[in-house]
Amino acid sequence: MKLKSLPILLSSTSGIWLIVSSLFCQNQGNTQIIPDQTLGKENSVINSIDQLKKQIEGGAIRGSNLFHSFQEFNVGENRSVYFTNPAGIENILTRITGENASNILGKLGVLGEANLFLVNPNGIFFGPNASLDIRGSFIATTADEIRLGENGLFSVTNPQNSNLLSVEPSALFFNQISVARASCPLCQGNIVSQSTTEEIGLQVPSGETLGLIGRGVIIDSGKLTTEQGRIEIGSVGNNSLVRLENTNNYTLNYSEVENFENIQIKNGAVVDVSGEGSGDIQLQGRQVAITAGSTIIANTLGNEPGGSISLISSELLEVTDSFVDADVGFAATGSGASITTNTPHLILTTGGQISTATFGTGTSGELTVNANEIEVMGISADGQNLSGIFTDVLPGATGKGGDLTINTQNLKLFNGGQLAANVFGAGQGGNLTVNATEIEASGTIVSQSTVPQQQLLLESLNGQFPSAILALVIPEATGNSGKLTVNSGRIVLSNGAQIGTGTFGVGDSGELGVKAREIEVIGTSEDAFLPSSFFTSVLLGATGKGGNLIIDTQSLTLQNGGQVRAGTSGVGDSGDVTITAKEINLQGSFANDLFILPSIIQAAVEDLSPIDPSGIGSGDGGQILITTDRLTLEGGATISARTQGEGKGGNIEINATDIEVNNSSITADSNESAVIIRNGDGGNLTINTQNLMLTNGGSILASTSSEGKGGNIEINATEIEAVGISPDGQFSSGINSQVALGSTGDGGNLTIDTQRLILRDGAVVQAAVFSSGQGGNITVNAKEIELFGNASSENLLPEISPLVPLVQGINGQVPSSLLTTVLSGATGNGGNLAIHTQSLQLEDGGLIGTGTFGVGQSGDLTVRATEIDMSGTIPSGQLPSSLFTSVFDGATGDGGNLTVDTERLSLRNGAQVRAGTSGVGSSGDLTVRATDIELIGRAEDGGVASSILASVEDLRNLSLGVGSGDGGNAFIETERLTILDGAEVSASTFGDGKAGNLTVSATENITLSRVNSISGDPSSITARTLNNGNAGSININTPNLRVEDQAIVTVSSSGRGVAGSLNINAQSIELNNGTLSAETTAGDQGNITIQASDIDLKNNSAITTNATEVATGGDINIDARFIGADNSNISANAVEGQGGNISINAEGVFLDHNSQITATSTLGIDGTVELNTQVDPTQGIVRLSATVIDAQSLVAKNICAPTQAEKEGSSFVITGRGGLPPDPTQPLTVLRGTVEWETETPGYTSPVIRDDQQPVIVY
Repeated sequence: MKLKSLPILLSSTSGIWLIVSSLFCQNQGNTQIIPDQTLGKENSVINSIDQLKKQIEGGAIRGSNLFHSFQEFNVGENRSVYFTNPAGIENILTRITGENASNILGKLGVLGEANLFLVNPNGIFFGPNASLDIRGSFIATTADEIRLGENGLFSVTNPQNSNLLSVEPSALFFNQISVARASCPLCQGNIVSQSTTEEIGLQVPSGETLGLIGRGVIIDSGKLTTEQGRIEIGSVGNNSLVRLENTNNYTLNYSEVENFENIQIKNGAVVDVSGEGSGDIQLQGRQVAITAGSTIIANTLGNEPGGSISLISSELLEVTDSFVDADVGFAATGSGASITTNTPHLILTTGGQISTATFGTGTSGELTVNANEIEVMGISADGQNLSGIFTDVLPGATGKGGDLTINTQNLKLFNGGQLAANVFGAGQGGNLTVNATEIEASGTIVSQSTVPQQQLLLESLNGQFPSAILALVIPEATGNSGKLTVNSGRIVLSNGAQIGTGTFGVGDSGELGVKAREIEVIGTSEDAFLPSSFFTSVLLGATGKGGNLIIDTQSLTLQNGGQVRAGTSGVGDSGDVTITAKEINLQGSFANDLFILPSIIQAAVEDLSPIDPSGIGSGDGGQILITTDRLTLEGGATISARTQGEGKGGNIEINATDIEVNNSSITADSNESAVIIRNGDGGNLTINTQNLMLTNGGSILASTSSEGKGGNIEINATEIEAVGISPDGQFSSGINSQVALGSTGDGGNLTIDTQRLILRDGAVVQAAVFSSGQGGNITVNAKEIELFGNASSENLLPEISPLVPLVQGINGQVPSSLLTTVLSGATGNGGNLAIHTQSLQLEDGGLIGTGTFGVGQSGDLTVRATEIDMSGTIPSGQLPSSLFTSVFDGATGDGGNLTVDTERLSLRNGAQVRAGTSGVGSSGDLTVRATDIELIGRAEDGGVASSILASVEDLRNLSLGVGSGDGGNAFIETERLTILDGAEVSASTFGDGKAGNLTVSATENITLSRVNSISGDPSSITARTLNNGNAGSININTPNLRVEDQAIVTVSSSGRGVAGSLNINAQSIELNNGTLSAETTAGDQGNITIQASDIDLKNNSAITTNATEVATGGDINIDARFIGADNSNISANAVEGQGGNISINAEGVFLDHNSQITATSTLGIDGTVELNTQVDPTQGIVRLSATVIDAQSLVAKNICAPTQAEKEGSSFVITGRGGLPPDPTQPLTVLRGTVEWETETPGYTSPVIRDDQQPVIVY
C-alpha cells in the first residue's frame, strides 16, 4: 500500500450527488450510428468492416480539420468504431445532432494520429468496457458548438449556422440546457464514464489530452489515463464559453464561464496522468466530489519533470475516502507535479487526502489550496488513512518535499484531520504556510494503521492521531523538515489538536512561526494523552535539532491543559520559544486519575527512558522569551524551562508590564520529575516587569533535582507582591530557588530588583537546600520591603517548603518569609541572603533569615536599610517577626552571620533580630549597625520580647529541640539604643552550647526603661545561661547609660553553665530603679567591671553580683570619678560559696543612709570591699591647738557679705565633716551634711559660688 501522510503527536457531507441504482441508459444496447444530412454532399459514411467493427469515412475536410455529423452515434458492447484519418488531418470533429445521448460501450478509435472531438449536448455515456484507440487527443463534450478561431463555428444545436473553417478548434460553447430525454435522464447534458477496460479505462497516448467537458461529468468507478499527458474534466452551465488553448496539447480555459455544473469522481474511479514525467490534470466545476475510494494521480516515475493537478470549483470541492496525489516515484529523479485547488469550500473527510510526495531523488511538487472555507476531518473506514493535505518526503527519498500553502478564510480540522509537510526519508521537507482568517482544530481519532512508521507513532500516542498542522521528521528519517508558518486572524486548538514541527530522526525540525490576532489553545484529548498545543520538538530517538517556535499575537490564551512547547528527548537541541503578545492568559489544567496536564508554555529536555532506553534528552533545552503587556497564569498553569536529561535547561526571559501568577508557576528546573538523576543544568529565569503579583500559591521557581546546577532567577520590577498559599495548602505564593531531594547540583542564585516588595499572608521568597548541593544566594534590592500577615495550613509539602518544620511547631500557622535554608538531612550549605532597601517592614511574624536543619551550614544574612520597622508575632504568639540566622534542632551545620546596617531599627511587640542555634551546629555572629535602635515591648500576650539576640536556644515549645552548638557573638554599634517595656538585647544560651559575647557600642546613649505591663518582664541587656552552656559576656561602650524603671543589664547563670562578665565603659551611668547584675549558680565567673566618669544610683537601684548554691560570687570592679547612691546598693553576694570582692576606684563615693556597699556570703566566706580615693590618711598627723577659740567670733553675721569694697564676692564652701568620731566606740555616721536655703539680706549682692575646692569621701 502506498504510504500516505504519517501524522504525529499529535461530518462528512451526506452527499451532493443524485445516487441512481443504474448508470446505464435505457438505450444502452443501442449500437446505431446514423449520419445526418447537415453536411450535404460531405456527409459521413459508415462502413462495416465486420459484424463487430465499423469504419467511418467521408465528412467535410477543411484544411487539417475533418468534420462529421450524426443523428445517432453509439458504440456497442464488444464492438469498435474507427474514424479514418485522411492525410493532413489533425482534428476530427464529430457532432451528434439527434435527441439521444451517445453510448460508448465498446472501442472508439482513429485510424491515424488525429485528435478526436465527440460532441453531443444530450450526453455521452462510457460503459465499463468502453475504450479508446486514439493516437492523438480525445475531447468528449456536451457543448452546443465548437468555435473555430474568431469566425468559424461547428454547431450541434444549429448546424445550419455552422461555418466550417480550417483553423484549430478554439472554444466550446454551451448555449442552453437540452430538453430531458426519457431514454437517458442521467446523461442529460452529462458525460458519464464507467470504463475500466484493461485497468486503463479511457486512455490517450503519452503527451496527449483526454478531455471530458459537459454540463455534468460523472466518473463512476471508471478510469481515465494518459501517460505524461493531460486530462481535462470540466462541468459548465448555460451560456458558457470554454477556451481551447492548444500549445503542446489541449488546455481548457474557463475564464469566460459564468456558471459551472457538478463533477463526480466516485466508487474507486481513477484519473491518472503518471509517467516518466507526470502529466497534467484539471478539474473545474461547481461542485466537485472525489469520493468512495477514487484517486486522482499525477506521479513522476522517471527523470522528466512533473506537470500539475488543478482542482477548481465554484461552490464545493469534496474529497471523501479518496486521494489526489502527485508523487515522485522510487528512483525517480524528475520533479513532482504541483497541485492547486481553488474553491469556496473544500471538504476532506473519511480519509480523503490531497498530497504531493517524493519517494525518489526528485523534488515533489508544490501544493497550493485556495478556499474560503476548508474542512478536514476523520479517518478512512479501515483506520488506515487520515483526512488531510500533505507534502511528504517518503521512506527512501532523498528529494526535497514540496511546499504546502493554504489560503483560506476558515480552516477547520476535526477528528484527526491534518495538514502536514513531513519527512520520512533523507530529503529536505517542504515548507508549510497557512494563511487563514480563522483556524479551528479540534479532537483526535483512533487509528488501526498497519503502516510501520504509523504504528511506531501510535504506540507513543496511545493509538490516536490529533487534528493537526505539522512539519515533522519521522523515525529513521535523516532529512530536515521545512518551516511551518501560520498566519491567521484567530486560531483555536482544542481537545488535543496541535500545530507543530518536530524530529524523530537525524534531521532537524523546522521553525514554527505563528502570527494571529487571537490564539486559544484549550484542553486535551479525551484520554488526556495528547494536549492541545503549539510545539517544536526533538523526539524520542532523534539526533536532529528542534526548530524555533515564534508566536506573534494580540491575545494568547491557554486553557485546561493547552500547551506551547519546545522540547527535546533526543540528542538534538530543543528550539527556542518566542512569544510576543499584547495579552497572554494561561488558565487551569486538565486532570484525571492518571494525568495532571497544566496549561503550559515550556522549553524542556525530557527523560523518556521508561518508554525507550534511548529516550534521554542530551540536547540543550530551548530558550523562552515572552514579551507582553499583560501575562496572567491561574489555576495550575505553568511557564517552564526544564531539563530531565543530560542537556542544559533553557533560559526563560519574560518582559511584561503586568504579571499575575495565581495558583500557578513560572519554573526553570533541572531533572524535575525525572526517572533517573541526570546532570543537566537548569536554565536561568529573568523577569522584567512593572508589576508582579503572586497569589494563592503562585510561584516563581528555579530548582535542581540532579547533578546539574539550578538556574538563576533575576527579577526586575517596579512592584512585587506575593500573597497567601495554594487552595490545597501545599504551596506558598512566592519566589523560590531550590536544591531538591536527591540532587548534588548547586542551586541557582535569586536576585530581585524592585521599588516595592510585599510578602503577605504566608508568601515566601526562599532559597532552600534539600540535598547535598549548595544552596543559591538571594539578593534583594528594593526601595520598600514589607512582610506581614500569615496563613494556616498543615499540608505544606515537606519536599518543597522549608517552613514545614516551623509550621508543625506552631499549629500550622504559615508566616510570610524571605529565607535561605538547609533542610533536614541536607548536607549542602545554604546560600547567603542580602537585602538592600530604604524601608524594611516586618509584621505578624514575618521572617527574613537563613537557617539550617541539616548538616550543611546556613548562609549569612546581610540587611542594609535606611529604616527597619518590625512588629508583632503570628497569632499564637510563638513566632515573632524576625531577622535571623539559625541552626535548628538536629542540625549539625553552623549558622550564618547576621549583619544589619541601618539608620533606624525599630523592634516592637515581640519582633526580633537574632542569631541562634537549637542544634549541634554553632550559631553565627550578629552585627547591628544603626544610628537609632529602638526596642519596645513584647508580644501581645507578653511572651516574646522585642529583642536583638545571639543565643543558643531551647525551642522545645516549638518541637525544635535544645541547642548544643555554641552561640555566636553579638555586636551592636549605634548612636542611640533605646530598650523599653520589657524589650531585650541578649547573648544567651538556653541549651547546652556556649553563648557568645555581646558588645554594645553607642556613641550617644543607651536607655533601658520600664517593665512589660503584661508579663512584668523588665527591659534588659542580658547574657544568660539557663541550661548547661556557659553564658557569654556583655561589653558596653557609651557616653551615657541609663537604666531605669526596673530595667536591668545582667550576665547570669541559672543552670549548670557559668555566667559571663559584664563590662561597661561609659562617661555617665544612671540607674533609676535599675540594675546592673551578674548572677551565677556555678563556677567563679559573673564579674562586673565598670569604667565611668559618674555613676548615679537612685530609687532602689543596684550594682550586684549574686552567686547561689556553691558558686563563688562575682567580683565588682569600678573605676569612676564620682559614685552616688540614693537608696541603692553595690553588693557582691554568695550563699554557700565565697562572696565576691568589690573594688572601687573613685574621687568621690556618695551614699545615703539607705545605701550600702557589701561583699557577703550567707554560709561561706565574705568577700572584701576595697575603696580607693584620692585622700590618703597615712600621709601625716596634724597636732591640734591647745588654745581655746571663741567660735562666735569666727562666725560672720552674713557670710555672703561683699569684701574689699565689694570688688570680690564672698564664698561659702561646703565640705564633708570627715575625721573620726568623738569616741572610738562610736560608729562612723552615714549622715550626709546638709545646708538649708538662706534668704539674702536686703542690700547685699548675690554671692558667687565657687567650686575650687574638691570634696572628699563623706561617711
